[in-house]
Amino acid sequence: MWVWFMYSVGPTLQLIDKETPISATVLALYGSGIAVGTVVAGLVITRLTHRWGRGRLVRRASYLVIIAVVIFTSGMPFYITIFGPLIAGIGGTFIIIGGNAFLTESQGPAAPTAITESSTFGSAFGLFGPILVGLGAAVVTWGWRFGPWLLIGALVVLEVVRGRDLEVFDAQTGHADAEPAVDHPHGGPMPRLYWWASAALVALVAVEFTLTTWGATLMHEQGGLGDAAAAAAVASLSIGMLIGRFTGSRLTERISSELLFRVSIIVAIIGFTVMWLSTNSVLMLCALAFTGLGVGLHWPLGISRALRASEGRPDRAGALVSVGVGVVGGIAPILLGRASESWGVHIAFTLVLILLGIALVISLRFRVSDPLADSRSPAP
Repeated sequence: MWVWFMYSVGPTLQLIDKETPISATVLALYGSGIAVGTVVAGLVITRLTHRWGRGRLVRRASYLVIIAVVIFTSGMPFYITIFGPLIAGIGGTFIIIGGNAFLTESQGPAAPTAITESSTFGSAFGLFGPILVGLGAAVVTWGWRFGPWLLIGALVVLEVVRGRDLEVFDAQTGHADAEPAVDHPHGGPMPRLYWWASAALVALVAVEFTLTTWGATLMHEQGGLGDAAAAAAVASLSIGMLIGRFTGSRLTERISSELLFRVSIIVAIIGFTVMWLSTNSVLMLCALAFTGLGVGLHWPLGISRALRASEGRPDRAGALVSVGVGVVGGIAPILLGRASESWGVHIAFTLVLILLGIALVISLRFRVSDPLADSRSPAP
């Protein structure tokens, strides 16, 4: 449900600007607030999980998102409402890391499938945000705040359904310890394989952020679409991601998630290359949707393999990844924007191909064990 809020922020910016006109640079800081919150959460979640337990932390994260929605929709001055996305970024990251860690431990070999299915639901809820913001804005008596306010009710219902027994979500390593031992699951250096798995994932997240931020500009300048049509065209990436995750969740039950991860990168390379080389808007639109099929699997399969490579430290592994994701989410779109000013959007988008290539090379060179696939292999 956190994605519900995250995908709501962008569509609300022009509506906020109509209420209280502010510069585009200031409006962009709302998105930066989420990235900063992600980094902050990654730096503190390991200690908080150790102190409270994973189940209690995720519940308090839901409370943080509720508080964030209230602040963001309060109608107060910018210097107050900017804390909404920041707080939401912290709470949302807690939810994602805690949820993925729980699925990794509780589902065992089926974790890649479970995480992909979870991401599929996340993508579906992500579509609720923009749709409800637009619906609320169209109905004068509701206003754009209608969508985010519904999220508050949804989170309350979710926590009621989760019940009082939160320790079940702690699983094996997410429990609260009064006194940390030397061999505590959160301690010790992370394995070398984990860092390579994380590097591939961070590169792929940079691709997603770059496409969602600047994809409309490429469609406008290279495909000749108008501003409104170009902005709407980027939705094809989200639709492709949703289809990719839904299909991928079924495929992980039949084939190795490692193989599927590499194939997803190759699909994204093919789709984006066609889009990058074409000047036909229809072909570019189809290619962007095809790219989304691969991009949609990058996060669920990438975070799953990073957690598997952590050797039993999923919370800490997720925390470190989130720091990298937050930093990349804030920097990659800026780098491409600066490059487009110097060399043009077309050449600047070679950054996407470079990042995809790096991720593919790493995934081919450093394999992470897939328990489900290994269990199917005949014993020697």
